Amino acid sequence: DEAALLGIPNIHMAGFLTGDELLRTMKGAKLLLLPSVCFENCPLSILEAHSMGVPVVTMNSGGMAELVQDNITGTLVPEATPEHIADAIKKTMDNEEHYLKLKENCTELSNSIFTVDKYAEILLNKYSDIIKWRKNCG
Repeated sequence: DEAALLGIPNIHMAGFLTGDELLRTMKGAKLLLLPSVCFENCPLSILEAHSMGVPVVTMNSGGMAELVQDNITGTLVPEATPEHIADAIKKTMDNEEHYLKLKENCTELSNSIFTVDKYAEILLNKYSDIIKWRKNCG
């Protein structure tokens, strides 16, 4: 699809980026579009986008729908069609006040939930629950 996207003024084909260049590019993004039709488990790109205050437009399925709160930290696309994806992007971007609130919500959510310490705490609690469950099973 790269050939079809080349020359469109508001699309920049950045290629593979790492380090500071990747962070600058991601922070400068208006939104992250993740139109995957696979049942992604926990896309790191969504967590990264939210940590930088970037709303996400993605499918209403799998881990993507668990990480993006519709109309709070992004927009969930009900069906993987060009029309539904375009509508979700418009819904996210058309109202400046709504868009700025999404950005603010992403940053707040990321700061309160997705810190390394909080993630480690959640993970340790889950493992503890599994160990207790296995002991009770015999």
